[in-house]
Parts: sequence; structure tokens; C-alpha cells
Amino acid sequence: MIYFSKQNIRKKLLTIVMSIVMVSLLLVGGVLVYWDINVTREELVIEVTTLAEVLGDNSRAAIIFDDKKRGEQILLSLKRIPQVNFARLVDAKDRILATYFKNPTLSHDKNGFIEEGFTFEKDYLEVRKIIYLDEVLVGKILILYSLKILHEKNRNIIFVIGSVLLFTFVVAYCITLKLSKVISDPIVALSALTKKVSETDDFSLRGDHRASDEIGVLYRAFNDLLTQIQNNRIELHKTHQQLLHSEKLSATGKLAASLAHELRNPICGIRNVLEILYERGSLSESHKNHLLMAIKESDRVTNLINNLNDFNRPSTEKREQVDFQTVIYEILPMVKSRLDERKIMLNLNYAKNTPSVRFVPDQLKQVIWNLLTNAEESIAKNQENGAITIITERVGPNAVIQVQDNGVGISEEIINDIFDPFITTKTELKDLGLGLGLSIIHGIVESHGGKIVVTSGVAEGSIFKVILPADQGEEYEQ
Repeated sequence: MIYFSKQNIRKKLLTIVMSIVMVSLLLVGGVLVYWDINVTREELVIEVTTLAEVLGDNSRAAIIFDDKKRGEQILLSLKRIPQVNFARLVDAKDRILATYFKNPTLSHDKNGFIEEGFTFEKDYLEVRKIIYLDEVLVGKILILYSLKILHEKNRNIIFVIGSVLLFTFVVAYCITLKLSKVISDPIVALSALTKKVSETDDFSLRGDHRASDEIGVLYRAFNDLLTQIQNNRIELHKTHQQLLHSEKLSATGKLAASLAHELRNPICGIRNVLEILYERGSLSESHKNHLLMAIKESDRVTNLINNLNDFNRPSTEKREQVDFQTVIYEILPMVKSRLDERKIMLNLNYAKNTPSVRFVPDQLKQVIWNLLTNAEESIAKNQENGAITIITERVGPNAVIQVQDNGVGISEEIINDIFDPFITTKTELKDLGLGLGLSIIHGIVESHGGKIVVTSGVAEGSIFKVILPADQGEEYEQ
């Protein structure tokens, strides 16, 4: 058994199949030999029994009249049958009427018997027959029939069947040897593939076996497992990148809070002085315009400082059940005038089955506001047919809002870092910000158990998609 377990799959298959074939052939051959011997014996019994009946019928008169000479003449007719070694006629009282010996030098002690029938001895068949006349027992006949020819016939049958079985075994071995490769080769190849994956740690490898049998199922299951492991590794890498991103945001947030604290008071003081000069100073119109520009720039710096504070300010607000459509309607009046001024078309596409989400309402406004602002700013001022499309829909167990524009798009160099702090796609100096907007809303969305993804290309526009888990407390039609 230990030796068998160490063999390769092909030898194991060959051993198992040929063992089954051998046992089956032996069983079939044994049944055939047994059946043929029994049939031959039954035929022989019928033949000798018929012979005994004929002799009995012919001897009935000789027995009744005690005609020994006639009885011996009847038994002498058995010389034509060389297989009959001995025959004897007796009357009802078991007195011997006539005896036939094939070999007169031999003696037999076969006399009377009680029941008729037959018995197979080692070398002969004994047949006993009772002779009746009108249902009255008048005599008996006994015949011993040689089994030499039967034994020779049986030996010939065993030889023929054995030869056929041996030939069948050889043919079965050749066929099994050939067909075993159909099973063993794919399994050996799969084993080699498994070893290669283990050694190279390359989960992009795949097995190629297109059959629809169990081995094909095994290959597909193994390939699916490799795909799952490969996807899990990709997801693990993404999770690692997200952790790095979160650490980066945390460090940036602390720096932003420190800078905001240090800059807010000086900027407020400068702005107050500029307002006093603008309102009370005796200045020319040109100087006042310059002061007004300085005040606006101070406001812009103040807004940047507020953004820095927002970046690190923890949210303590309560999450509520909100829906995208309500929040969008609250934001639209604040952006509609600017879009109309720039002749940018706004398309709204709300799916009826879009579920609500559990979100801090103001933070959801901040997310959508930032995406709309970025979409509007990505459309060049001289661009015609500018358009922004907002789509809400259900995707599985999630609620999705999508903001799409046909602006300048995002280059491949920065799209993977678009949610990092201080990354911006704006090129005009007066439009430049801190590049914190997307980082802030990215953190907001992730803190609510969702994710935000972007698809874009240079001069192809951008699609920002926010995916959030639907509110589980809401009853809706699936």
C-alpha cells in the first residue's frame, strides 16, 4: 500500500483500472465455465437417462418372463456407445437378470437400489431407472457412463475462455495505457502549475483545460481561486494605499490647523486696516480700487484659512436619513446663476428607486457642492456647449450620485493622486486654491462607509462617482 501511494497518478489509474478489469474478467470467466459445465452435465444426464428409459422399455418383457438371454442381448447393444462402462438389469426383487461390462476383467458391486435418479462420481455418471408396467414395479436398470470425454471438453472450454480472457486483458491494458493520459496529463499539468505559482508567487498564471468534465471543473475552480487571490491582493494594495493616504491626510490636517491658527489673526488685522482706509481715507478713486482689490484678496486668503480649518476639524454632527435629490435642490440656487452666466447646461437625471443614505446633511452638501464647483471650473471659459450632468441611481445595495462634465479633464500623471492634499488641476493663478477640496470630501465619503472614484482623460471631461451604502432602515422596493 505504501508503494502504491508513492506512484504517480498515471500508474495509480492504470493499477486501479487493470485490477478492476482482472477481477471482472475472472468473475465473468468463472461464471462462463461454471455455466458451460453445468449445461453440459445436464445434457449428459438427459442423454443417459433417455438411454436408460429406452433400454428399460425394451427389457420389460424379458424381466417379466425372466428371459436372461434376451436381457443380455439388449444390454450388448451398448457396445455401440463406448462411454458406457457398465449396465445391469434386475427384477423387482433385485435379482440380477443381465449385466454388461465394457471390460470383462473389471468387477462392479452395483446391485439393487431404492430410488431412481443420477449421481456424478469422479470418473463416471451413475443413472438409475425403475421399470414399471401399469404402474407396477417390474425391474430396474443401472448404467455407469464414463466422464472422460466430458472432462476433456471442460478442459478445452477452460483453455478457450482463459485465452479469450487473457487476450481481453492485454487489449484492455493497451487501451487503458493510452486513455489514462487523458486523465493523468491534465492533473500532472495542474500539479506543475500549482508548484510554479507557489515558487514564483505569480497569481496571474492560469491553467488551460477546456473540457467540461470534472477535471475541467477543477481547472476552472483553480483559476477562479487564482483570480480571487489576485483580486484580493489588488484590494489589499488599494487598502494599503488608502491607509497611507489617511496618514498623509492626518499629517496634512495637523499642519493645516497650525497654519490656519497662525495666519487667521494677522490676515483679519490687515483686512480691518484696509476697510478703515477704504471707508475713511481721503483717497483717489484709483487708490480706492486698489484697496478694494486688496480687501477681496484678504477675503480669499481668509477662505483658504477656513478651508485649512475644515480639513482637520472633526465632525460631531449627527447622521440623518437624507436623499440626494433634496440636497441637490438646496444647492442648485447657489450655482445656477454662475452656470447660466457661463452658459453651461445643467442636466439632472434622478432614478426613482435611488435610496436614501445615512449622512451628516451639511457634509453631503459639501461633497456635492465641491463636485459641482470642480465640474464648473474644469470647463474652459471660451468653451462652447459646456455641460454638467448629475445622475442618481441604485447599484445593488448602494446609492450612487454621479457628476459628469465635458471640461478639460484630468491628465494620467495626476489622476491617481487627485485625492491627495495640495493636488490641483487649475492653471490660472487667480483660480488656484489649496488643492484640499477633493481630499476633504474623499475623507468625508470614506468616514460614511462609501467611496469616491474618478474616470477622466485630457479633453474628455471627468466623471466623479460617489458610492454610499443605502440606509438600511429605509423600506424600499428592491
